[in-house]
Amino acid sequence: GEILLNLKEYFEDIDGIQRELNESIKRISFVLSDSTISDIKISFQKLFFASKLDQICKSGLRNLIYNKDIETIEKCAELARLTDKIKKFAHELSFDFESTVSNCFKESAKNNPVRESIGYMNLLNQLIEKSFAKHDKMLKEAFRKGFNVMPDLAARLTAEEVNYVFLHLEIYTTINKTASENEYFGNMKFMDNLINLFKFLNRTDVFEVYHHLLLSHRVLMLKTSTLYADEMFAKWLREFCGVDYTQRIDTIFVDLHKSSKIIRQFNEENLKKNNPTPNFFNALVLSQSSWIADKLNFDDSKIKVPDSISPLLIQ
Repeated sequence: GEILLNLKEYFEDIDGIQRELNESIKRISFVLSDSTISDIKISFQKLFFASKLDQICKSGLRNLIYNKDIETIEKCAELARLTDKIKKFAHELSFDFESTVSNCFKESAKNNPVRESIGYMNLLNQLIEKSFAKHDKMLKEAFRKGFNVMPDLAARLTAEEVNYVFLHLEIYTTINKTASENEYFGNMKFMDNLINLFKFLNRTDVFEVYHHLLLSHRVLMLKTSTLYADEMFAKWLREFCGVDYTQRIDTIFVDLHKSSKIIRQFNEENLKKNNPTPNFFNALVLSQSSWIADKLNFDDSKIKVPDSISPLLIQ
């Protein structure tokens, strides 16, 4: 806190002195050439910032990242660029981003490292857009290293965050199921965050295992409110990682569509017989590949199959 306060006071002092300098230059500008005025301003920046840069990088920069103080970081970047120190400053910024993000996972018992990483990722993207476009690869690679300091943990927690967000969809947004895909995701900023964070994962294979498990659980819980988002997320994974990656995930949605068709036909037949299906009735028809055990060895599995179903599994 003291470091941040000193930096803010430091920049306030610079701004005040710079205003006085500009007034002085203005009064005598008639005897100065444009190049001389430019040289005076550059010398001023070097005098007040270049000598302070090492102290900012060693003591203050990590705190600025931790507090997501984008305004002060951008001010530092502006001064670094004016004094030809921007490359050095970007290097220091990348090191501190990596360290700050990795600490999220090293202290995971105290916080939610995925949500904190999303905050730092958004901060990084804003800084790249406004001040560090020429250093985006270096900064993103530093973030990737920090995010994957414990790669299996990062993958598992990202899958768990997807699960949490999808189970709480009604809290994040009201969804119009007739909206187009672009409109749907346009109202779901958190979805963009999850997708962008996934791109930084090193262990996407571990993510797939946990995501498939949690997706299966949501489906078996009959959480219909999440299905549209789940299917759109699966579509993005398929486009980004390929059909082999999403094969098990895609099987779930094939089963769901088949289930809907069968239930619709079942309801129609019941209506023809003047025996309408109760509103609370629902069912899932799962393909063999969705089961944990082989159908011929279901007696050895932990799944308790009703006696009335056993003959159907043997067929």
